[in-house]
Amino acid sequence: MEVLEVRGGGFRLFGVEQESQNIISFFSDEGLEWVSEKGVRLSNASWPDAVLLDDDRVRLYFQRGGAINSAVSSDGGLTFIEEPGTRISMESHGTADTSKIGPSTTVRMPDDTFRMYYRADYEDGYYFKGLKTTLLSAVSENGLEWTPDKGIRIAPNDWVHPGYPEDRRYLDSPEAVLNSDGQMSLYFWGMGMCYGVCLTMSEDGLHFDTVQQVLPAEDLYNGAFPEDLTILFRGDSAWLMYFRLQGKEADGVFVAKRTELSP
Repeated sequence: MEVLEVRGGGFRLFGVEQESQNIISFFSDEGLEWVSEKGVRLSNASWPDAVLLDDDRVRLYFQRGGAINSAVSSDGGLTFIEEPGTRISMESHGTADTSKIGPSTTVRMPDDTFRMYYRADYEDGYYFKGLKTTLLSAVSENGLEWTPDKGIRIAPNDWVHPGYPEDRRYLDSPEAVLNSDGQMSLYFWGMGMCYGVCLTMSEDGLHFDTVQQVLPAEDLYNGAFPEDLTILFRGDSAWLMYFRLQGKEADGVFVAKRTELSP
């Protein structure tokens, strides 16, 4: 999912129809009550990641065929035109992304460049779901041509609880927020490092040294795992985090409110 503040008022939430793999949208005046909008924003696409451009267009990054592509909208995110080419291709980071590239999150930096964080997989039957997952990053001056950053931002094996089985270490659904003090907050849901929504922070957006748990899975319905994170924030005011739960007791989009002013 991805939530975007709409110029002129209100918020638009992009999500994916699981059966059709189409990106659809919802609108809200205040961020809590949402109304489904008619039509499909993009077909055969998943993991929406939206950025508001200087000219008020919306660029939506999405995953298709194991790579990240993009489309632009001139009407606030209702009608999109796909842009030629691929933004991030597989095997841009050597062996770390030989299987596929998953969900992304993109941040506009103070120097007007962009940094994107995204999940990468390579197949290894020893790990959870048969995939060894990491979070990688890339930079761009225009949002179209991207240069991979060297190294891995987050690897589940870097921080694990003692005794946690190696084949249960996993991460997904990154969501990056550039704080007012210049620090990068990177949220994701994980297993092994924490169990639920995790948070790690960085001074330069590249080096992350600690991971903390900010929303335990055990606090949710029957320990359901929060997936597909997106955060609505306005400077230092209250943040809302939306996430998806799937299970017998919970199936849908839920919201949590940040309880402290500093992440």
